Amino acid sequence: MTTVASRVRTRMTMRADIQRNATATTDARGHPDAPDFQALATVACFAWTKRRQRVVDGNKIAYAEEFICAMALDTDITEADRVNQIADRRGTVLFAGPFKPLPTIQRRQQHLELRLQRVQS
Repeated sequence: MTTVASRVRTRMTMRADIQRNATATTDARGHPDAPDFQALATVACFAWTKRRQRVVDGNKIAYAEEFICAMALDTDITEADRVNQIADRRGTVLFAGPFKPLPTIQRRQQHLELRLQRVQS
């Protein structure tokens, strides 16, 4: 008999490259230094696109895309991290990033659910 946890885990056919900011210092005026994102881990996940919207501001047009990404419960990720890319098991990039996690990382019964945002201009 298959448990729910193993069914969720088998659905995670993609790999997310997580990066963490290695710079936690400030300059002489107290402003944070420029972020320096370093590779943290490559974790199993499953991602899909939720919505894409066109944002027009004067002469600029940008597309904001929101993704949902499911990861294992024991994944070490915070709102300050970022996902560099999402690839399949063979390494083919499916969603090129970087992606910024939105402020809420939801803990579900069998997995973590993140909302990721990619902005292209």
